[in-house]
Amino acid sequence: MRYRLLVPHLLVFAAACHASSIFSYHPRGLGYAEWKGDARTMGMGGVSLANSGEDGATSANPAGIAGCERTALSASFLSQKRSVKDYLGYAGTFYDQYPRFFRAVVPIGRGIVSSFGLEPVGDVRMIWANRNTENGVSYLDSLEASGGAWSFGAQVARSFGPISLGLKAQVVRGNMTTEWRRTVVDSAAPLATSALAMRRISGAAFSLGSAYRVSEEWAIGGRLDFPSNLSETDITSYGTRIPNQYYKSHTDVVMAVASDLDDTTSSTAKLPVGFGAGVAWRPGERLLVSLDGEFRRWSDVDPAFRNTWCVAGGVEFRVSDDYRSFLLWQLPYRAGVRWEQHYVPALSSHGGATYPDGKYLTLGAGIPLGRNRGRLDYSVEYGTRGTISTNLVREKLWRHTISVVGWERWFERSTRR
Repeated sequence: MRYRLLVPHLLVFAAACHASSIFSYHPRGLGYAEWKGDARTMGMGGVSLANSGEDGATSANPAGIAGCERTALSASFLSQKRSVKDYLGYAGTFYDQYPRFFRAVVPIGRGIVSSFGLEPVGDVRMIWANRNTENGVSYLDSLEASGGAWSFGAQVARSFGPISLGLKAQVVRGNMTTEWRRTVVDSAAPLATSALAMRRISGAAFSLGSAYRVSEEWAIGGRLDFPSNLSETDITSYGTRIPNQYYKSHTDVVMAVASDLDDTTSSTAKLPVGFGAGVAWRPGERLLVSLDGEFRRWSDVDPAFRNTWCVAGGVEFRVSDDYRSFLLWQLPYRAGVRWEQHYVPALSSHGGATYPDGKYLTLGAGIPLGRNRGRLDYSVEYGTRGTISTNLVREKLWRHTISVVGWERWFERSTRR
């Protein structure tokens, strides 16, 4: 029975949970760190570090926008279905929909390109609950965590022949709420104690990017994320709560606050140092093959976290580049794979901590809009996170991403002859 306090009983929160992942919560973490990218990137498994181009939609490499010659406005939206099952056989299905990012890329002139936009840093949404009896007293423990962090970023890049360099600065803001409650069930006097913790995070983060076109066919790229200290304010409220009426069940309770005690402290949250590198091979206009790898040193943030690696590979191809051929043969099709480690510890059958891994297969396609004025991209991913044998919980997901990017020649000087 030692597992019962460790594993979420999914039937308890199946109707209420809205989450990015069952593995997203840790009191010192910033949520599940999603792989960043638009639908084109995600259709290729998430690769983009060496895919510098003129569309301006990639966000993984600050130098990747240097080849953008037109103003680009892009947005991306995500919808996913997650099926979660634990070692006791409890299962639940959850649905999430939210924007992935908004972005604008503006060429300034003299080979300089700027960009700004919003994107998520991490997401936390999880509910955990467990019933137990100790010394003849029945009680219900529950933990609900929600919130996350977003960033507003601005970047600038410039090309120097085959070499491109970029700098990205981000303002990070986050709000995360965690409520723990123990409800003691007694026929004479039901009683509940609780603790509500609120984390408010703010600060800045910086990244450097580079790209180098080795030849007409080969290109490489890289990114360095500097470690960042973020200011954190923690507000914790402790209270004893007495129901206004006796329980009809463990889940039908109306609470009234009997006593509260607030505690406010200031501390520091951290973003770890990280780096990534990628290589792209384009033997012609119809084929692109890319491979990316990324590393983050999360152990500097908290000793309980592990350092993580992520590896992704993908391909984009067209059946034909002849505009007179069948329309479907002219569209870009994509496929990819991705393996990623998660930094937050999960639980294991032997009582210690383990760390879940994610494995994904992806497909995608793109449709041109207007007369080369934009593109609509779509990707679908199937993935798994964690295993029942190792982490006691397994998460399967289907994820759909839709992105739209539009191009226009703004802020361009006209020349008269």
